Amino acid sequence: MLGGITYRKINNLNGFTLCSVFAYVIYVSSIKQKGNKNLVTIIAADNDKDKIKINIFFSEKHREFIESLTFGTIIKVQKLRITRLETDKSNNIGKGDLDDNERNFNIVSIAPQCDITRGDLPTSTHEKYSWDDGEKKICIDMKNKWENYRSTWAEHLKATSYNITSHTTIAQPFNNSKTTGASSKTKFTYTSIENLKPNTFVSLVAKILEKTFIVGNGGKRATIKLWDGTGQDVIWVNDQPTLGNTIFANTWEQGLINDIDALDQDSWVTITGAKVTLYKDILEIKLYKNSKIFHLDDNDLLVQTVLKNYRIKCDVDTNDYGKNKNENNNDDNDDNDNSNDEEEEGEKSSRKKMRVDGENDFDDEEYDPIYRDIKVTETHYPHIATTTVADVLSKDQKVPNKFKLNVSLSQHIPLNIQDFSRIHCKVCQHAADYYDSSNTNRDQDLISCSACGSSQTDYIFLFKLILKDSTGEIPIIFANHANYFLNMIPCSLYNNRDRLSSIESKLKILKKPNLTFDICIMSYYESGKERLPENVKYQAFDTKLTI
Repeated sequence: MLGGITYRKINNLNGFTLCSVFAYVIYVSSIKQKGNKNLVTIIAADNDKDKIKINIFFSEKHREFIESLTFGTIIKVQKLRITRLETDKSNNIGKGDLDDNERNFNIVSIAPQCDITRGDLPTSTHEKYSWDDGEKKICIDMKNKWENYRSTWAEHLKATSYNITSHTTIAQPFNNSKTTGASSKTKFTYTSIENLKPNTFVSLVAKILEKTFIVGNGGKRATIKLWDGTGQDVIWVNDQPTLGNTIFANTWEQGLINDIDALDQDSWVTITGAKVTLYKDILEIKLYKNSKIFHLDDNDLLVQTVLKNYRIKCDVDTNDYGKNKNENNNDDNDDNDNSNDEEEEGEKSSRKKMRVDGENDFDDEEYDPIYRDIKVTETHYPHIATTTVADVLSKDQKVPNKFKLNVSLSQHIPLNIQDFSRIHCKVCQHAADYYDSSNTNRDQDLISCSACGSSQTDYIFLFKLILKDSTGEIPIIFANHANYFLNMIPCSLYNNRDRLSSIESKLKILKKPNLTFDICIMSYYESGKERLPENVKYQAFDTKLTI
């Protein structure tokens, strides 16, 4: 017994009781939706023969912890309910709910890279968990023995129906090009970023735009931002507008983290065995133990194929714009070919001068085909006609009501985009600025509520956009639907430079002259106030940025 808790061996568990065990993670299933909960199945073992299947129910707040569990991770499982025992100890089953506060089911993770001897702490699904000298001794002993068990369980996985390596299938190479140096015997079908689908294993060729390393739940995590030139998003790369969708790839595997660390930003890579997942309506990629990442030379045929396809797409976009423009002036062109050539040269020279001098930016933007008529938002109601700001603000409008507008961005509030992120208290529902003077520990990951002192806080996005059309301006609040609009999980924008840069890029595009977008809004009376016109507020809903 340690710290008042009795830890049992898997071969000594009692059926239909609550037990606590130390074990190695052997296998983690894909996450499935069960009603309003998520379900994952873990195969765990505490030696080279005895194992147990653990079904874990959890909410979204525990997803990152669950996804950090990998082959060889040591877990301490407390208050596990044993639902089936077998004589040979090979089909034991237990279950637990991480949100069941009555039973206090809890998992503590000691990742392979967690060095207990130097004082590294494990991570847990609960804020408070036991971690005494006896438990440390058990983990150190298990880490030493793991090398004796690793090959046994690796062979077991290959021979079972868990099928964790089935994503490395043999197929024809992307675009009939040659295979990369990653493997001379295996060919892969490469999927473009714009065609990624959730819950699929893929291989892809992409460029690393950004890479970050964060120490969080489950230990160190590497994140890379990938681009392959496909899709219709507009992003900013080295202060230049660039067409193409991007996606973030995450891994907790130390070997892959080392590989990513050795790569330069702007490197081209091929990735195999990557799983596409959907988290809060955002596609992302997970890289696991069997995933591979290889550097590609800029002259590699795969890279050249991607760049060739990108150039063709950009040429088509520009030519379509020029074609539409010229069709309106066919008659003039027939009679004035020479004069038009001179005017075009003068126009190009003028635009070039404007870019150099930094003057007349508004006029310069009008000629940029990449922004004209580009679709930057999606709504759930494409069939609904838009109305005007003046109609929405009319005193005759009933409240509450819903509208669809086609507008442009005038300004955002707060002006400091970092203040879009707020600290939200789950207890008293207070939302505080990140740099509230009462938050003395604001540089830490977990911040107490400045109103009630509770540590049960999370981040939300809360901001306002001033939108306009030819009939007027209207302030729109982004609260409940803010993360859906930004296509982003709330976080501290003071601590996460990648997310901050992404939002800055999106807003920079929205402010482009001549660019308008659709948005759905709802009107309502401010809570606790009289139902007067001056107390009507407007909030965005069911609208997502596609940039």
